[in-house]
Amino acid sequence: MQAYTIKNKIAIISILACCLYSFFIGLCFYFDTVQEKKNTMEVARNRALTVYKKDLAFRSWAAEHGGVYIFQNDTNSPHAHLKTTPEREFLTPSGKKLILVNPASILQQVSENFNKLNRKNDQLPSLKIFNRNTATDGWEKKATAQLSAGSQEVFQTALSRNNPVLRLIKPIRLRKNCLRCHGPDGYKEGDTKSIVSITVPLQPFLEKERENIKFLFLLHFSFWIVGVAFILAAFFWGRRRIVERIHSREALLKSENDFRSIFNNSPMAMVIMDNNGEMLSFNHRFSILFGFGKNDIRSMTEWWEKLFPEQEYRNKVKKWWSESVVSSRNDEKTVETSAWTTTRKNGDTLTIEFSLVPLTDMSVITLNDISTQKQAKEALQINEERFKDAQKLAHVGHWEFDLRTKELICSEEIFNIFEMKPEQFKNSFRPFLKRVHPEDRKNVFKAYSNLEPAKAPREISHRLLLSNGRIKFIQAIFRTKHDDTGTPVCIRGTVQDITARKEEETLRIRLQTAIEHTAESIVITDKNGTIQYVNPRFEKITGYSRKEAIGKNPRVLRSGRHNREFYRDMWKTLFEGKVWKGHFINRKKDNSLYEEEATISPIFNSDGNITAFVAVKRDVTEQLRLEKQLRQTQKMEAIGTLAGGIAHDFNNILAAILGYAEMAREDCPPDSTIADDLDKVLTAGHRARDLVQQILAFSRQTDTERILFSPEAIVKEAIKILRPSIPTTIDIHQDIEPDIGSIHADPTQFNQILMNLCTNAYHVMEKDGGILTISLKRMTLEAKGPYHGFEIKSGQFIQLTVQDTGPGIPRELKEKIFEPYFTTKNIGQGTGMGLAIVHGIVKSLEGLIEVESPSEGGAAFHIYLPVFQEKAVSENPVTSRSFAGHEKILLVDDEEMLVNMGKDMLERLGYSVTVKQDGRQALEAFRKHPDQFDIVITDQTMPGMTGLNLSREILAIRPDIPVILCSGYSSIISEDKANAIGIRKYIMKPITQQTITRLIREILDNR
Repeated sequence: MQAYTIKNKIAIISILACCLYSFFIGLCFYFDTVQEKKNTMEVARNRALTVYKKDLAFRSWAAEHGGVYIFQNDTNSPHAHLKTTPEREFLTPSGKKLILVNPASILQQVSENFNKLNRKNDQLPSLKIFNRNTATDGWEKKATAQLSAGSQEVFQTALSRNNPVLRLIKPIRLRKNCLRCHGPDGYKEGDTKSIVSITVPLQPFLEKERENIKFLFLLHFSFWIVGVAFILAAFFWGRRRIVERIHSREALLKSENDFRSIFNNSPMAMVIMDNNGEMLSFNHRFSILFGFGKNDIRSMTEWWEKLFPEQEYRNKVKKWWSESVVSSRNDEKTVETSAWTTTRKNGDTLTIEFSLVPLTDMSVITLNDISTQKQAKEALQINEERFKDAQKLAHVGHWEFDLRTKELICSEEIFNIFEMKPEQFKNSFRPFLKRVHPEDRKNVFKAYSNLEPAKAPREISHRLLLSNGRIKFIQAIFRTKHDDTGTPVCIRGTVQDITARKEEETLRIRLQTAIEHTAESIVITDKNGTIQYVNPRFEKITGYSRKEAIGKNPRVLRSGRHNREFYRDMWKTLFEGKVWKGHFINRKKDNSLYEEEATISPIFNSDGNITAFVAVKRDVTEQLRLEKQLRQTQKMEAIGTLAGGIAHDFNNILAAILGYAEMAREDCPPDSTIADDLDKVLTAGHRARDLVQQILAFSRQTDTERILFSPEAIVKEAIKILRPSIPTTIDIHQDIEPDIGSIHADPTQFNQILMNLCTNAYHVMEKDGGILTISLKRMTLEAKGPYHGFEIKSGQFIQLTVQDTGPGIPRELKEKIFEPYFTTKNIGQGTGMGLAIVHGIVKSLEGLIEVESPSEGGAAFHIYLPVFQEKAVSENPVTSRSFAGHEKILLVDDEEMLVNMGKDMLERLGYSVTVKQDGRQALEAFRKHPDQFDIVITDQTMPGMTGLNLSREILAIRPDIPVILCSGYSSIISEDKANAIGIRKYIMKPITQQTITRLIREILDNR
């Protein structure tokens, strides 16, 4: 083994020797070649300098001895530089003209002839150009610039007509004798007048050079062949003869030298130590790396202390070192590398990777500085951790699918998004595609199957169906990578979990939809109050479009109904970070007012600063109107209840007055004064009765009841009621035709029509006064088509006209006056429902309304109601004695006066009357003798038992008994209800003698 190793070393040395020898021979050949080229150029330069010196010598001689006279011809003419020279030209005795020729011109001509003969080119370019032949070319200009900078000569190889040449330029400086010709031009001694440019063909020199180089090559090649042959011969001879005896020491020394060369020149720090653990040497790289010189570390003790100054850490490294060295020597293997932190001479720390190679009698330690690698690795780890954290935070994972190997590489976040474990991952798309929602798989597969090149990354959003049934939304962005041939090689992409974003988007859409469709108007402003957003409800309420509102301040809605203090308090509350609640009266775009309840809240950013305000406002205009109407209705109900109570008592009083007056009138002689007075009492009583009936009709809340009546009496009575309530500045004129006919309507509604029209009329004249005209006529109308919602047939109509002399109705408002809630009155003076109610009543009666308002002022409302052909029912002029009888009557009323009056009235007609003032007593009496009575007359309102309940009990005992129920006023009983339980007749007090006796007779006669 050892001999084999030595042979190999000898072979290596021989090969190195051959290489070195070859390198040496090549280097010698190179230097000789370079020297030959230099010699060639030097010879060419000397040739050019010879020409230059010749030129210079000629010029020197010409300057000392003067010029040459020649005969003038086409090629020779007097030189411009000699114009001041005396005797520049003269004539020979034979008459021929001789001219003085400039030496430079002579030299130029001689040079041209010389160049032709010697195949070289030299010329005399002048610094002052007099003709094209002496002009400098581009290279000569650059060379001239170098001469001007101080160079003595400039030469360079070049190509001339594809032939190599040497160009040389040297200056010609003026001497004292030259000033005779050139002094007048401003030149001085030593100035450069011109330069000599010499061009020498190099081809002859290069041919000679090639021959010499060829000879050198053959010479060196011969030496190389001989040397290599000698080395090879020595190699074979040495390997056979003296490998074991002579070359062993030399081979060892060479090996040591090679090792030391490698050791010293190694790019890695190296340390050699013997088997006893003592340091033998360290290389230059070690000194550079740690900053220690040979004298700084002379033993392993200093090594440990200086590289590892901390005791605890040093012991830890020593322990590893001892174990590693022992292990490596036992196994004869290189110690596995280990990284430790060391300290440089200047105190800096380095991370060094230690490796130990055991040799026979020593060990070599290599120290590799991996500080930069460690920092890069740590930075890479940090970046990877950051990247992982960023992916986790953003719920984004990346992946790459190799289309050639079908291998899929995924980041950790991919598994988190798909909720898969890495062991479920088989480097395939299949486990992931199984997670895709079945309804989305087709589109997903189609998207990933499209491998065509695209300018932008592809994107697809789809759902995942997880194992527990949950659904996730993800967004995938990917791009296909192609090679140079256009073949797709891989797909790279990212997957982001957008479930939260989808949920937020859904919530945002719901919230936006709710805001867009809420019944409240919503306004969002910035902290300065500039509107940033309004919802459609705001547009509908205010009349301002979103485009008009955004960018403006909510003050555009101000109506002037709130003072500055109101707004100051509002803004103070908001800027304190509190919620403000309040009531606004604002103005719409069309200048109409509306009222709203508002809640304004500040919006804060993460720093707690106010960035915006949001106002939620509810239009309460209609609500307030309804509340006002409800209060009005409640007030009217209270008035009606009060009127009913008053009417009940008043009717009882009237009943007594009318009853006793009627009986007194029957007892008086017809033509007596007392009879006349009693007639007036009866007339006044009847008027009082009608007045009470109107009050009850006005306050009644039951359904309307249409009857046949003549409207003259209602109109006249209404005028009597209106007169005290109308200012004296308004005169009332009436024009009522007699016997105009009857209408079929509810008298209360007719009265309501008249009162509403009259109320509107005197309101418009209340300030300045005027005339209120009320007329009632009968006329014939033709059929009229649709007119403001009315349509009538031809026939007889009663015309009720209410006319005023007020300012009139503007033309643009005529179409609106019958709209509900439309009013031109001030707040508190009307609800806007009066004419709307009139319109509804007239239309239900198949009537017509016409409005006249001339431009000069005033307004007239004409109400047309159809005439009913039958005549209104009137009382027959018969006496009460015509209704006499002998039947037995049970009369029940809690009023003693009315009971006594009724008893006297009926007994005078022959009836047998039993009276009771309590319903319970009357029921007891009827139970005892039900067959003794032919008819029961009872009051409704009584203590203990009402007339209605009494009637039920009596009818339960004897269903065929006729019952008449009387009432001054009742809100719980009507004629229909009375008839429903078997009561024959329900009549209102006060009841006249004629009315009650006729009613008794009709009921008893029709049994």
